[in-house]
Amino acid sequence: MKTSITVCGLRKRVAAWSLTILLLVGLMLVASACQPTAAVPDVEPIPVRRPEGSLRVASLNVLRWCMADDVRRQRMAHWLTVQRPDVVALQELNGCSEESLRISAGQWGHEYTAFLDNQGDPLGLTSSAPITDVVMTREGFFYGLLEGQTHGLRFFVVHLHPWSRESRQQEMALLLEKVEKARAAGAEVVVIGDFNALSPSDSQLHANGQLRSETALADLWVGIDNMRDGELDYSVMERMDNGQLVDLTRVFQPEARQRVSYPTPLEGKRGQELRDSQRRLDYVFVSPALAERTVWAGVVIDDSTHWLSDHYPLIADFGGRQRVPTRPLANVRSPQEAGR
Repeated sequence: MKTSITVCGLRKRVAAWSLTILLLVGLMLVASACQPTAAVPDVEPIPVRRPEGSLRVASLNVLRWCMADDVRRQRMAHWLTVQRPDVVALQELNGCSEESLRISAGQWGHEYTAFLDNQGDPLGLTSSAPITDVVMTREGFFYGLLEGQTHGLRFFVVHLHPWSRESRQQEMALLLEKVEKARAAGAEVVVIGDFNALSPSDSQLHANGQLRSETALADLWVGIDNMRDGELDYSVMERMDNGQLVDLTRVFQPEARQRVSYPTPLEGKRGQELRDSQRRLDYVFVSPALAERTVWAGVVIDDSTHWLSDHYPLIADFGGRQRVPTRPLANVRSPQEAGR
């Protein structure tokens, strides 16, 4: 009987230890996904060359803007000031309000703003020109969908569900319905932001299996649902490959490694570990006519953007009637140099 009690007690202890370990693993995964751990060096922003007379659009997931420390928040604002965008799309304005976004936008010279808070991770749109016909859609979108008209373009600021493949598929269907309706009314559209989804055009980046392993572990222990039949899911972004819109970063950054947007070294990873986990989550899609007037578009990766957020920023420059033959710029560094 004593032996039986001892074995039973041991089993209980092992079970308790196992549960504790699983909880710790889950908490570590969540913490690594949400909390930057790297020291932030003082690096002056590198201006991305802007063609004369172009319209510049920027997008950035700002990683809890109003909850960030003052130094990082000022660096993000300074980076935007240096790049001189006409329109900025922002995701994860955690802790912000309409008023605080208006004040922040003033730092990079924008008087006009639109703000949508749906799940504590607000979306924002700022512009140097009035923003009209603003539509804030909450139903059917985890973080909401923010639309607005400015500089003659219809903007859709996107932040899709981070933890559910099926939810992203439903959000994408609703998004495309709205985009198609806007285009049918004659609008030139810009669909931009953090899609939290992988593109099949980037699949070569994931061939070594590291991202698959990370995603499978997160699905198993944290209880999220980002895998599809045990494999990485590309189905959400496949819906964007229907020829109706143009994936600008894919056009101007033809190598998949050039256009990775997450994570940055701010999360704490370095070298090969960082490169193996990098992926593209941030996109800018435009209507074909606008694509023909695009001067340059891409994910901006350099010594200063390593430390702005856990995502790299996007820039798209639009010119006149025809595309200017400008290719990716020399001062935009490859993510292979990240973390050095």
